[in-house]
Amino acid sequence: MAKNVADVAAESGRRSTNGSHRAKGLKFERYFTPPGSHAHDLVEWERRTAAIIGEGGKTVFEQKDVEVPRSWSQLAINVVAQKYFRGQQGTPERETSVRDMVDRVVGTLGAWGRQGGYFATEEDAHTWEEELRFLLVTQHASFNSPVWFNLGVPGRKPQAAACFINSVTDSMESILELAKTEGMLFKFGSGTGTNLSVLRSSREQLSGGGTASGPVSFMRGYDSFAGSIKSGGTTRRAAKMVILNADHPDVVDFISCKAEEERKAHSLIDAGYDAGFNIPGGAYDSVQFQNANHSVRATDEFMQAVLEDKDWVTRAVVDQRPMDTYKARWMMREISSAAWVCGDPGVQFDTTIQAWNCVPNTGRINATNPCAEFVFVDDTACNLLSLNLLKFQAEDGSFDVERYRKAIDVCFTGQEIIVSNASYPTPAIAKNSEALRPLGLGYANLGALLMSMGLAYDSDEGRRYAGAITAILTGEAYSQSARMAEVKGPFSEYAKNREPMLRVMKNHRQVAADLPADGEPGLLVEAARAVWDEAVALGEKHGYRNAQATVLAPTGCLVGDSLVMTDRGLVRLRNLGDTEGDKWQPLEANVQTDQGPRPATRFYVNGGEPVVTIETSRGYRIQGTVTHRIKVVDAAGRWTWRRLGDVRPDDQVPLMLGGMFGEPNAKALSLELAEQIGQTIGGSEGWPQVPDSVLSSNDPAVYDAFIRGVYKGCGEEAGGQVFFKTASESFSRDLQALLLALGFVSTRTFDETGGRWSVAMAATRELAAHYDQIPLSREMVDRLVPSNQRLREALMASISERGAVSRQAASVLLEKTGSLELKQVLSFFYDSVASAQLGAEQFTYDLSVPDNVTYVANGFVSHNTIGLMMDCDTTGIEPDLALVKYKKLVGGGLLKIVNNTVPAALRKLGYPEEKVVEIVDYIDQNETIEGAAHLEDEHLKVFDCAFKPLKGLRSIAPMGHVRMMAAVQPFISGSQSKTVNLPTEATVEDIENVYIESWKLGLKCIAIYRDGCKRSQPLSTSRDKEKVKGGEAVAEIVAGPVRRRLPDERRSITHKFDMGGHEGYVTVGLYEDGTPGEIFITMAKEGSTVSGLMDAFATQTSLALQYGVPLASMVNKFSHMRFEPSGFTRNPEIPMAKSLVDYLFRWLASKFLSLEDQAAVGIIKRDVEPPPAPAPASNARPISEALKEPEEIKLVLRNPASSDAKVTFVLDRDAPACADCGAITVRSGACYKCMNCGASTGCS
Repeated sequence: MAKNVADVAAESGRRSTNGSHRAKGLKFERYFTPPGSHAHDLVEWERRTAAIIGEGGKTVFEQKDVEVPRSWSQLAINVVAQKYFRGQQGTPERETSVRDMVDRVVGTLGAWGRQGGYFATEEDAHTWEEELRFLLVTQHASFNSPVWFNLGVPGRKPQAAACFINSVTDSMESILELAKTEGMLFKFGSGTGTNLSVLRSSREQLSGGGTASGPVSFMRGYDSFAGSIKSGGTTRRAAKMVILNADHPDVVDFISCKAEEERKAHSLIDAGYDAGFNIPGGAYDSVQFQNANHSVRATDEFMQAVLEDKDWVTRAVVDQRPMDTYKARWMMREISSAAWVCGDPGVQFDTTIQAWNCVPNTGRINATNPCAEFVFVDDTACNLLSLNLLKFQAEDGSFDVERYRKAIDVCFTGQEIIVSNASYPTPAIAKNSEALRPLGLGYANLGALLMSMGLAYDSDEGRRYAGAITAILTGEAYSQSARMAEVKGPFSEYAKNREPMLRVMKNHRQVAADLPADGEPGLLVEAARAVWDEAVALGEKHGYRNAQATVLAPTGCLVGDSLVMTDRGLVRLRNLGDTEGDKWQPLEANVQTDQGPRPATRFYVNGGEPVVTIETSRGYRIQGTVTHRIKVVDAAGRWTWRRLGDVRPDDQVPLMLGGMFGEPNAKALSLELAEQIGQTIGGSEGWPQVPDSVLSSNDPAVYDAFIRGVYKGCGEEAGGQVFFKTASESFSRDLQALLLALGFVSTRTFDETGGRWSVAMAATRELAAHYDQIPLSREMVDRLVPSNQRLREALMASISERGAVSRQAASVLLEKTGSLELKQVLSFFYDSVASAQLGAEQFTYDLSVPDNVTYVANGFVSHNTIGLMMDCDTTGIEPDLALVKYKKLVGGGLLKIVNNTVPAALRKLGYPEEKVVEIVDYIDQNETIEGAAHLEDEHLKVFDCAFKPLKGLRSIAPMGHVRMMAAVQPFISGSQSKTVNLPTEATVEDIENVYIESWKLGLKCIAIYRDGCKRSQPLSTSRDKEKVKGGEAVAEIVAGPVRRRLPDERRSITHKFDMGGHEGYVTVGLYEDGTPGEIFITMAKEGSTVSGLMDAFATQTSLALQYGVPLASMVNKFSHMRFEPSGFTRNPEIPMAKSLVDYLFRWLASKFLSLEDQAAVGIIKRDVEPPPAPAPASNARPISEALKEPEEIKLVLRNPASSDAKVTFVLDRDAPACADCGAITVRSGACYKCMNCGASTGCS
């Protein structure tokens, strides 16, 4: 019989593996680096200063003369120097170069490898080090963070893993020990999973008498404990997975427990409890199981019983006696129904998992980590490394298999070297990690790679391509594992698991052999077959060094104070979800984007990371992780995405003017109360932020009233400008964002002499120089202006000279062309970046906006997807969320995220460049590729994405995701971190079908989420009660009362009064800003009826003042109330009072309200002349004169970001006509700007 191809491969061996004796070490040849070169010499270096600026502008970290690659951004250097550089600053041991950091990690691994005998010669060790250096520096690959943090630190063994699986036994000691172990892992932000099926059920007896509590009962304790860890740690609560077997007697309780808690939350919400996440005493704070993912472990026997509608028997844990009998199909329906309500439980298919278990003689695989990509035996850990698939595309678009395999060999060796030299959280995990040596090699950017290759995600070819890519990954990893086994010997548990492991390896090989090798994936499939032939042959000869090789893990967001523009007003990002909840949470909200309002469907909790602070020349700021992206305008006038870590000083950023949308909150503050709150805050010292009750009004009039009040409290006029001055930096930023939401540009600065922050409305000259400059691309002018027009010449000359055109010229062009792109450009103003600094670690969050992957935060256009360490478009095996993130945008150029996947796909499919441009432009105009001219119908599927476009019909169906997971699963040692999203209208039957088909297709684990299934959204956009399934309503944000207490020591005013012969005293306690906060009234005898009534009335009035009820409102309500006693008084300002209440409130008006309000209630000011009548509007009227004579002007503003929505903005001063177009201008700080043509009277 002819030899198998694998046998031939075993005889030859790609790495000189001939011979029966153990090899001396691994051989490595130069591939990524030229022979004799050093990886660092292939990079151009320079020296910079790394600096970290704290909240107050103080330098909290600085290191000068840091040596960095010239291509690295300043922020990346700051991250490296502050977070990863080791050694005390100012000592010779301090790292001063990126070379130092890379050399520390690579050098440590190299030294460990030499000590462990991994390399055949010193030359091989040196070559391996240089190859790894190159891969890390060029972002071909990246270790997980613990490696960068900890490797090479003297004096201790570093922790290098982040994914853990823990065991538990049926004893109280073990149950409590698990709580301790989980608590320590949660403290450091790690995730852990446990199967609780070994715990006896709630209906089984304890050995010492009594009945057991059961796993669901202990889950309550674990859940509460997990939710409490945040109070003592520096990171958020980490993820947790809880699993129960389908034959456990308590499985029905387990299936329904989280859904039942969800229903309790619904009832509490209906009863008036707060529906928001993370609200003390709120609905979700009062229910359990909010801190873990739940999964049912099901066998093939159970699943077959579901198909056949057979009985299913649960069995006692202790003696396996039958306990209960259910219809299996009913149980699956219960699982699906619970998941329909709350997304849990998922299902893990135990028979499939055990069939792919490489070490069954060591132990069963009982659990997974929370994301379910690490599927292995109990008490194990996994260190991760990801490869960026797009880095392995050749210039012609093909996939470079050889380059891919070489990188796998180098990286997998580094992961293996770590295992014996790392530390672990428990002795059991340390023991199993040494004995089994599981690793987690993975990749990112599969979805982007498929599209760029012209392959549909939900297609046979796309799935074969993905399967082949994954097969090569795992096959080459196991080949390298076998080569390391030849050198170091197989893992210690290999001998007793040799046969089952080789069986699993041959199963991998067989699936690769069964892949059809035709079409685009053909060459890749053939390579996968060859790789697996070699992996099996080498394993048969040498064994394997690692029991597990690969997983597909998810692969950082903005700080929580970022103000996101929604249809419920400006909302702080952290308030859109549960900051201590699951990483991905459901969300129902409309958010403003660079193309108008779009629905946001998910809230993401990223945890703590170093935060980059981008600040513009006017003081606008955004803070987020290094990899988070915002829009910038490039030198050609095109909008493009840029990581915060790559933003440089002088970069131009667009900031949205206006943008408010949606209906005002019917329960919002009154204008009087908003103004009073503004005045109170403006007059206080160091008020931290604009109250959420103001922000959530979503009413421009309320925003205006609040700002008007702030001006009364802290505003001043000087040098022709209006300033708001405050001691609070955070309040100054909020105020600037509030003004921007109303369409007004301001400049924020810090006065070091006075120690206060100033927000100044933009001045004329500055406006003319910057605010009025609109960056247009030459391509856009080419399209919009015919070559024979003089306007074209003027525009091109301006672009050549300044890189921009005046807003007035752009407006003329808009009037001539009606271009929607140009209209969008004019809805923004453009500011330059003044500084880009790394700050301290903060908690960060993000949103998912499927329709166009953007949202406006602090005025900046922010990317909604999670940033990747390697700048990947898609994580793991995910498809693209939407095409529009690759479409052509306002400046006429393509919106780029490293690789323009859509244009690349079109070129791969054979479209000429002019048609590529037209199709991309069509996407720009229509937000879908459906209906694009020139696009062949058979190519539509290539561009299907995870979410349906707003104006389209196509998207990847839920089963398309399941089929892709199934195509990849046979080639992964572990599993995949992926949730299948279903639309809101999905039924229980749809979910049941996904679970059953997932089992049939051979998946190990599956989790689903039905959009909109929870009522826990703190922000809701749904007003149509008929659209909510099952009678469920979505709670709206309602501003709660906040009491402002007076200081323990405060000033007061005491006034003696006499009315109709009744004498008394009124004492008013004052806040620091001079506003009233409490009232005491003394008259008649203590204990009398009048005294008691007036005491009660004074107490009620005091509470009203402290809870923010405007004094003016109470004065209007109680003035002129008539009852006895009444009569003449001795107060010349109030000569006659109709009652005690009438006198008291009119007296309060005389002391604390404006002259107009006093006059309205009959206060006679005998020593103050009445103000003159308002003069007619005059263009030449000075600001100071206008301020003396308040006059309300209602201006109809056209909101540039929300079509023709009208906003009433109330001003206390006159406004001149625009000198350019004659339209009435609006106030912008101390200046005026024209909403019609963009001209201004200031210097901004």
